[in-house]
Amino acid sequence: MILLVNWQRKLEKMNNRVYLVGAGPGDSKIITVRGMELIKKADVIIYDRLVNEKLLQYAPLDSEMIYVGKSMGKHTLNQDEINELLVEKGRCFKTVVRLKGGDPFVFGRGGEEALCLKKHNIEFEIVPGISSAIGGLAYAGIPVTHRGLADSFHVYNGHNENLDFKTISKLEGTLVFLMGVTSIASIIDGLIEGGMATYKPAAIISWASLPGQRTITASLVEMKEKILKEKIEAPSLFVIGEVVKLHEEIDFFAKKKLFGKKFIVTRPKKQNSSLVEMIEDLGGEAIELPVMEIVSNDNAAEFDQIIEDLGLYNYLIFSSVNGVEFFFRKIFMLGLDSRVLGDKMLVAIGNSTAAEMLKYGVVADIVPESFVSESLVEKLEAILKPVDSVLMIGASDSRMYLHQKISRICNVVMIKVYSKRKNETIKVRMLDIFRNGKINYLTFTSPSTVKFFLEILGSENIDLLEGIKIISIGPITSQSIRDLDLKVDIEADEHSDKGLLQSILKIDMMGR
Repeated sequence: MILLVNWQRKLEKMNNRVYLVGAGPGDSKIITVRGMELIKKADVIIYDRLVNEKLLQYAPLDSEMIYVGKSMGKHTLNQDEINELLVEKGRCFKTVVRLKGGDPFVFGRGGEEALCLKKHNIEFEIVPGISSAIGGLAYAGIPVTHRGLADSFHVYNGHNENLDFKTISKLEGTLVFLMGVTSIASIIDGLIEGGMATYKPAAIISWASLPGQRTITASLVEMKEKILKEKIEAPSLFVIGEVVKLHEEIDFFAKKKLFGKKFIVTRPKKQNSSLVEMIEDLGGEAIELPVMEIVSNDNAAEFDQIIEDLGLYNYLIFSSVNGVEFFFRKIFMLGLDSRVLGDKMLVAIGNSTAAEMLKYGVVADIVPESFVSESLVEKLEAILKPVDSVLMIGASDSRMYLHQKISRICNVVMIKVYSKRKNETIKVRMLDIFRNGKINYLTFTSPSTVKFFLEILGSENIDLLEGIKIISIGPITSQSIRDLDLKVDIEADEHSDKGLLQSILKIDMMGR
């Protein structure tokens, strides 16, 4: 029996593995499929400074996150300590992800980590990533090779003080220097002294593939002056070669409609995905500041009774995405499924709510053209009869307008299944972002987001909103904004994420 237990333990340890994963140049969407698979099942993630932290949200909730980032003169852990950490975690956990910016084997010290793991008999796997030397330049419209301009490329560590500039300056093809923002001036001097032509095209790309990307081009000799003038900061790539001339024609990223614009999204994080994704697809930076949390109400007995009496109702009205989620969570807990709704007319306040219903296999029979209670009342008044019975699924602070109006026609019962709670934990981050972030747009998607945002911000900090355009999803939200003495710069014509984005594009074009 003891031998069997020992053998089982050995088998379990044999399944432990450390994965050295490249996260790519910055954009969280260009990690490999394999890399994302491993993040989604990681027990531990050990990540660097240049890893996009959005990738971490895909990890299991109980994953251990360990930051080991390094910047100039500031090391959380030195490399020996990181190696020791990988060995320690590799012995204890099945899936350890060592997440690195770019590619693990392109100046990522992945080779050193792999050798250390090999020495200690820890299983490992290498998952390549897109190096910024290639992907970062691509986002600036600069190909590392191009027929007739460059048929080779050479990548150097910009920190290396022993570069042979005499040899490098005579190389054909594209030269790329990584991690060398503080050394660019000396690199230029070395190349020119080594014999490189002073008129060679050059470029510096900062924060490649991210919304804050900056690309500066100049001749080699002019670049020194531009560095001082433009205040270049790390992380930056320095590239030299004829391919730089293609930047203006091929630069797709900076031409996106919302490139360089920063947005604050105030909705609960779980509901932000579509708006955040649309903003980022157009080149903008969506900063999530979830000002509230959604919590289940403590009314389980009442809710259970409502479900038991579901046969009494022939109409169900869902007034929010959250209401749909909490309703179906409850019926699943009770061992039921969507078949209990088979004989009912299902009503959604808007397209987002209808889309959430579809996730559970049910289609909304009624969706108003304008996604507000007033528009829904018009539709229902035309079809409801005194014999009908309506169940409304809502929140503790749901507007009573709809309930009051249709109660004049037939029996209406409302069950308030969730509440909204202010998220005080974001205050420090919020103030830091507004003081230093150069925000362009502030979006509000409900009266609750307005209320909680301003309570967290504090009246003493209201001046931080000066110069920021405020975008509202609809008339009820707009009125809440005005009631608190703020100006609504634009209100979405269609009261949805899509409508909100269209309004943003409209106001952005007007401002250009």
